[in-house]
Order: sequence, then C-alpha cells, then structure tokens
Amino acid sequence: MIPCRLRLLPVLLAALAPLAASAAPDLPDAAASAGPQALALEEALARALEANLDLAIERVAPRRAETNILAARAAFDPRFTLNSRYAENSSPRAAEQVAADGRPSVESRTFSSSIGASQPTVLGTEVGVSANTTNRMNTFNDFEDEYTSFAGLNLRHPLLKDAGPTANRAQLRIAVKGREQSDATFLNRVDQILAEVHRAYYELLFSLADLDTKQQSLLLAERLQADNDARRELGTMTPLDVAQARSEAASRLSEVIQAQLAIDQSRNRLLRLITDDFAAGRSRPIVPTDALTPPEPTPREDFELRLGLENRKDYLALLKQAEADDLRILFTRNQLLPRLDLEGSYGFNGLDRSLDQSFNRVADTRDPGWFVGLAVEIPWGNQAEKARHDDAKLRKEETLLRLKNTEQQILLEVDNAAKAVESTRRQYETNRIAREISQQTAAAEEEKLKAGISTSYTVLQLQRDAAAARTQELRSLTNYHVALVNLRLAQGVLAPLSGVRIGP
Repeated sequence: MIPCRLRLLPVLLAALAPLAASAAPDLPDAAASAGPQALALEEALARALEANLDLAIERVAPRRAETNILAARAAFDPRFTLNSRYAENSSPRAAEQVAADGRPSVESRTFSSSIGASQPTVLGTEVGVSANTTNRMNTFNDFEDEYTSFAGLNLRHPLLKDAGPTANRAQLRIAVKGREQSDATFLNRVDQILAEVHRAYYELLFSLADLDTKQQSLLLAERLQADNDARRELGTMTPLDVAQARSEAASRLSEVIQAQLAIDQSRNRLLRLITDDFAAGRSRPIVPTDALTPPEPTPREDFELRLGLENRKDYLALLKQAEADDLRILFTRNQLLPRLDLEGSYGFNGLDRSLDQSFNRVADTRDPGWFVGLAVEIPWGNQAEKARHDDAKLRKEETLLRLKNTEQQILLEVDNAAKAVESTRRQYETNRIAREISQQTAAAEEEKLKAGISTSYTVLQLQRDAAAARTQELRSLTNYHVALVNLRLAQGVLAPLSGVRIGP
C-alpha cells in the first residue's frame, strides 16, 4: 500500500476559515453555508473513478470498440432476399419468318419474382434456399399465363480466396483485439488519474502543514516583537532591534498569505480531479484526513524492473495491437489469392398456366434440376490487395519497434522511480535531522537573548532558518510519497495497491 494512514492532520481550521472566506468571491446562500468536507485519500480515489471527466471520456472508447465487434459479427448473419421484375420486349424477325406467318415482330411480357435465404459460415461456405417463378407471355402463346417455377438448395464454397476460418473470422478477431487494446488504454488512463489524485492530495497535505509552520514562525516573530517593545520601554533594547522584529513579522505574515494561496490552489487541483461539477464543489473546502507518514523500509523486490513489463497497461495495449497486426497480415495474405469458388444447386422444376399448380408440380419432385461448377476470378495485377498486404506488414514492423521502444522506456521509468524513492527517503532523514538541530539552535539562541548575550537579529535569522528547515523536511517527505506513487505507476501496480477495483 502507498504509506498513507488514516490519521487526522492537525490543521487549525478555525484559523484558516477567515483567510479562505476573504479570498473567495461571493457565493449563493446555500453554498456559502456549506462547511468543509473531510476527505480521505481512499475516498478521493473512489470519487475520481466515478466523476473524473477525463475518465468519462476514456470510457467511451471501449464502448465504441464493442460496436466494431458487433459489426464484424454481422458478416455471419443470415440474409434474406426478395426480387420482383416486370419487363416487356419487342423483337424483330427475319424476313423469311415474316414471309411465313406475316408477323414482323414478336412481343413478350415477363414477370419474375424470387425469394431466398442464405447463411454464411466461418468456413466461407454460403448455404441457401431459394424459390423463383417466371411468367412468360408472348405472341406465340397468345399472351396466356405460363409459369415456370423452381425451388431448391444453393451452395457456394470458396476454395482459395476467403476460404477457411482464418480468413472469415479475421475481421471479428481483429475487432476483439481492438476492444482489448481499448480496455488496456482505458486502464492505463485510470492509473494516470489515480497518480494525479495521489500527487494532488499529498501536495494539499504539504501546503496545509507548511501553512502551520509559517503561522508558528509568525507567532514567534510577533512574540519577539512584543518582547523587544517591552525591552525598549525599559531602555534595554535599541530602536533598530525593534524595527528588525517588526519587519520580520511583516515578512512572515506575507509568507502566511502566500501559503494560504498555495492551499487554495492545491484544493482546486484536487477538486478538479474528483468531481465533474467544480463550481458546486468549491463551496466546501477539502480537508484531508490522512497524514504524510514517515518513510517505511521498502522490500527490494518492490523495485523489480520486470514488474513494469508485466503490469503496464500501455505495454499490454501494444501487445494487443501486435496480435491484431498478425491477424491482419494473415487476412491480407489470403486476399492475394485468386477467387475460385465451387458452386452448386439442386432443386425441382414446375410448369403450369397457374402459379399454384406450377409450385405444386415443384412439390411433386418429378422434374429435378441441378448444376455444379467452378467460378474463377483473377484480378489483373492485384495491386490493391498487394498494397494492403504490404501495409499490414509495415504496421506490424512499426508496432514491434514501438514495443521495443516502450520496453526501454518502462525499464528507464521504473529504474529512475526506484532511485528517486531511495533518494527522497535519504533526503527526508537528512532534512529531519537538520530541522531538529535548527530548532534546538533557535531555541537556545532565544534563551541567550533573554540573558542579554545575543541579538534580536540573530534570533530572527535562526527562527527563519528553523522554519525553512521544517518546510524542507515537509517537502522532502512529500517528494518521497510522490516518488513512491511514481514508482507504482511506472510498474503498473498503482491501482491494486491503492485498493481500487476498476471497470470500464
């Protein structure tokens, strides 16, 4: 877990409220009456997952990818067809035919209709049933109805191009890989948002603690100013010492105001990450309930470089893209083949002057009809398919290079982050000791001033050094927590170690 405990940070809310109220613009009555909101880090992470607008945008991509899967599955949907056509035709006759019966032309009227259903399969085979009828009326039958009907089975099976499940399921499998890639990209964005929430939360903790430090420093300066005023009345303090104390108190008050601004900005940064309604949320200042805890020993296995390659979602997304590229190469290679289809049909014929009787004769199965054959199609040059195949191979080459580059980048990020964790931990320990010594030195110098063997200037300087040492200690502790977050982010384990469960 990220080392952040559920402890109440000792923040002087009563002291901060007047400053916050003076800095904020007028709010509506209902908003103005709202009080501060206590917020734990775990709750901030949960709220970010629920309301962060960047994540809301990223959630759309997996849903869009799902529509591509549905579109690819539609290739195996059954198909229904219905055709109907009416035609009239007048054909001239040869002179000998005209001389024989006196008819200069033959007129005909044709009405045809058909209905059918077919089912594609993953093998590429298309099986169907169909029924059709044609009513031919012409000069020779005195335009009487004459229905020719047929009903039977149809089959088309590709032998080269579009043959087999590899070719026919390629688009569906590519769409599935696209959905998996989109999911990984979304989860990678989740990790980034969680890291931003951690950083913003820790920065707010630092800003609040730093304000407390500067307020304590201001109180010391004001107390020294009061003591100097009293000593001047007694004639034991020079006007210069009094002026120095007043100047230092004014300078430290300016630092308090600046620290309050830093708190407001940190609160806004965190609020922006955990809500989709910034205007409503800003009326209730965030008060973190967690604390910046001292560093704890980190097991060496937690610094393993391999964790990044095993868990990083951006790396996983590239792996899914590489798998999709392999499928695309196989598909485009199949499309280079000429089309050679086996076609066949078997059914029964019927003929009668009545449509019903025509189909009754079909049902009698006395007049079968069938055919079998091959259909060949060879595109000249096949340049388009060759270009698509070459493009698929180049895309795979690009993806492999990006994978290699991402591997190196992940290893670099994990190694740098691990070194930063160790470095900031050591900096904190050094700054903690420096702060303790600085505070002890300042306290001792104040006692010397009371005994008359030191100067106000020296005491003020040592107080400032002690406050700066405390700020430096807080900054190094904050940097340690942020470095640990960056390490977990680089390793791709930030979400599970933060105790959150994620779904797109």
